[in-house]
Formats: sequence, structure tokens, C-alpha cells
Amino acid sequence: MKKVILTFSTLLTLNTFASVATKCEEQAHKFGNGEGKDTISKTCFDFDLSKVKPQAISENDHIKVIGHHNRVYVINKSNGKYHAIAGIYTELDKVISVDIMTDRNEVLILQSNGDILVFSTIITGNVAPYRTIKSKDLFGSKDITYDSASSKIIVSNPSTKSILKYDIKANSSGREGYKFDQLLSSETYSDLTLHQVHFEDKELLGLNNNGSIYKLNGKTSIKIKEADLSAPLGN
Repeated sequence: MKKVILTFSTLLTLNTFASVATKCEEQAHKFGNGEGKDTISKTCFDFDLSKVKPQAISENDHIKVIGHHNRVYVINKSNGKYHAIAGIYTELDKVISVDIMTDRNEVLILQSNGDILVFSTIITGNVAPYRTIKSKDLFGSKDITYDSASSKIIVSNPSTKSILKYDIKANSSGREGYKFDQLLSSETYSDLTLHQVHFEDKELLGLNNNGSIYKLNGKTSIKIKEADLSAPLGN
């Protein structure tokens, strides 16, 4: 067995990381509830920028959205200023993927438990999601994207080797009030384990766990190229 020797400086670095992570979790949890300051510190913002995963970053011409653990930032690209979505009303816990819906001024959030939360990119703070999608079919999902042409929410679930498509109005318990759990389709790709999905030139692409990109059409798939597994699909 290979031994791993941790030096004092390494342990100090690990302790500092844990301390910052814990403080940022607490800041976000108390955000907007009267117990803490209604802000996420620059220290936490910079920490989250350095730790955010590629799937949890989305941007358009005007804004960039990043999600890390229990907080989401909407960043103005022209001046670098950011507004946070955080707090107990948001239901945010462990964000793993985000995608901006530019035509709706909304952002899709996929959490590690499979829950989908939809927020405004204009109204931020300790706010309840506009809409939510909660289903056992989503457990194990890894990435989310938006098809503006068909107004569909698309999720990749490698644990079931499937692509799930929901109506944009689907809502389990969000503050828009109505309930409309509309799963439009579930497409199984038995030979693929898709970790990322992305629309490019009106075509749905999927990144397989071996680094290959496939064009997805219904239940058929066509391999088109190799990719970097560590990079977000579409970059």
C-alpha cells in the first residue's frame, strides 16, 4: 500500500479550505433571514469561482451564472457585479448543473438529489423558486440544458442511461402555484453513459463517460468526435 504523508503546510491548507467552505455554507444559509448579513462575501464569491464545476457555469451575452453548493451567483458581465440567490426559501443545497434560459430571464438549477429549481435571473436573494420538478426519475441526473426552440427542459441521467425531457411549464411545488408534472419523454441510450448534454446548432449533443461526443436523435446516437471530459460541453 502506498503511504501518503501529509505535511503541516498541507494540513493547514486543508483546514483553511474546510473553514472557508463552512463559513460560506453558513453565510448562504442565513442569507436574507435576519440572522446574517444580506450578502455573500467577496471571499466566498472568489472561493466559489475557484471551485465551481464546468457544468455549473452558464453564460450569455450579458450575464454569467455559476452555482456552488447552496448558492448561485448572477454576474453582470459588463461590470463584474454579482447578485446571489441563497437562503432557506431557495431550497438550494448541492448545485451540480445550471443553464440560462435567456428568452425567459430564468435559470435552470439541477441539484445532486435530482431536484430541478427554476429561478429568475433578475429577481435574486432569498427567494423561493418559480417552479420545481421533483421526481424519482431524476435521481442520479448529472446535467441539464434548455431547448429554446421547443421550450423543453432536458436532463441527462447516466444512472439510468436516459435523457428526460420536460415541458418548460412543469412544476411540482414552485411559487407559481399550479402543479404540472409534465414528463414529455424518457429516451434510453443503453450503450451510453451520458454525463453532459448541450444544444448546438439546434442539435442535442451528449458527452459520454469515455470522452466521446454523440449526436442524439430520439433513441439513436451517432458518434461525431472526441472531447475533453474535464471541459464543459459546448466550449
